[in-house]
Formats: sequence, C-alpha cells, structure tokens
Amino acid sequence: MTTRARLPFADPSHPKRCGELQITQDNSLVLFASPELKEELARFASEFDTLALKWGTSLVTGIAAVGAFCYVREQKPLAYLCFGLSAVTGFVGRSVRGSVRNWESLLFSPIPAKQVRLTLTDDSLRLDFFPPHATPLPGILQLDSREFDFGDAVAFVQEWEKATQEVGR
Repeated sequence: MTTRARLPFADPSHPKRCGELQITQDNSLVLFASPELKEELARFASEFDTLALKWGTSLVTGIAAVGAFCYVREQKPLAYLCFGLSAVTGFVGRSVRGSVRNWESLLFSPIPAKQVRLTLTDDSLRLDFFPPHATPLPGILQLDSREFDFGDAVAFVQEWEKATQEVGR
C-alpha cells in the first residue's frame, strides 16, 4: 500500500500514546495507533458500551412500565404507543452498542474517502467517520494542536481534500 501523505501524532503528556494517520494511493485513510493508544481506545469503548447498556436498559424498562400502567388504566392506545416506543428505543440502543463494539475493526482498517471528514482548526484536528450500515461516529478522533505539527497537518488536510475530490465527494 503506497502512502500519499502521513501525519504523525502523540500526546505530549503520554508520549507512548501515539499514532499516525496516512492517506493511501487508493484515497483511503488509515489510522495506525500504538498499543498504548489502542488499549486506551478499547477501554473507552468498553466503558461506553457498559454505559449504553445500563442507560438503554433503564430507558426501555421505564417506557415499558409506563405502557403497562396505561394498559391497566384502560388507556390502550397510549399503552401500545409506549410499548412501540420501548421497542424502537431498544433497537436504537442495540445499533449504537453494535457500532461501538465494531469500532476497532472499522477504525483501524482503510476507510474510503467518502466515509471520512477531516476538519482542521487553529487548535485541533477532528476526524468524523460515517461508516455505511452503522451508526455515524462524529469526532471519533480529536487531536489537540499540541499533538501534531500544524504545518504537517495543513499539508495533510490539503492532500486529503485532493483525495476526496478525486473520488467525487
């Protein structure tokens, strides 16, 4: 795989949490991360998954309980609405959890240009990821200006813009 551009990054307070973004010849973005950074991302994903499970379970159960209360009170249309809303909430929660569980396979494989948006400001670089058939992951990677060389970042983003124009995005 030939590389068009590279942007190394590292957390100044934890130099072992580092990585590199690369743009390949086939106009894909690839994230390479150190084992320490991968471990931190895995820990974050696990915590998010646990939080989503607890939140989703509480919400689904609460809406279903309101539906049961309405059903007992002979307010059946409202009860059915609550039961339906509870089911939809459960499916949405499952989708979000599925995306979080698959983040590593999605994030560390080549990502086509159509699925990524890079935004560079004076103080940060933000990567938004829009995978097909999965929940969008806006801001999946946000780098502070202390974590990369700004000149390199400008050149990298310019190369990324060329790559996205080549694929017609």
